[in-house]
Amino acid sequence: MHEGSGKTGAFLPSGQVPDGTRFLLSGDTLMWREYDGGPVYECWLDTLTNPVVWIDNETADDIYMKGDPQALESPAARGLYGLDTILTIGCHGDIYGYGPPLYHTASLHPDSNRAMLGLISVYGDFQIADDPDLGPDWDPPWDIVTD
Repeated sequence: MHEGSGKTGAFLPSGQVPDGTRFLLSGDTLMWREYDGGPVYECWLDTLTNPVVWIDNETADDIYMKGDPQALESPAARGLYGLDTILTIGCHGDIYGYGPPLYHTASLHPDSNRAMLGLISVYGDFQIADDPDLGPDWDPPWDIVTD
């Protein structure tokens, strides 16, 4: 699935992003998976004239957000270095950080760095997810890494 083509922003309608969906930010792509082993959906951020993604979930629904850790392990192989654009993501419920958000440079100080991430929750909070070191988790890179 490719969201956002030719749109000013991206809208993920109610029911499309169920409770517990996990998101990865990688380069100019927002990827998500609804359950472990499920299909990966993508929103190509460079096609958005207004860099905003609205997730129209329920107030009790949680989403999980992190950068793509594989970008750090092998950025040259993947051609990705983390988020490289300005982006705002909004939703109704809680947002859980399940790993670090990564930028395309290691430093936020260069004048050439124009990447910035904004997270907005109308009715929820931003929280750090509990790392299930002793229990089951999703396969990498979708696993919770907050230790």
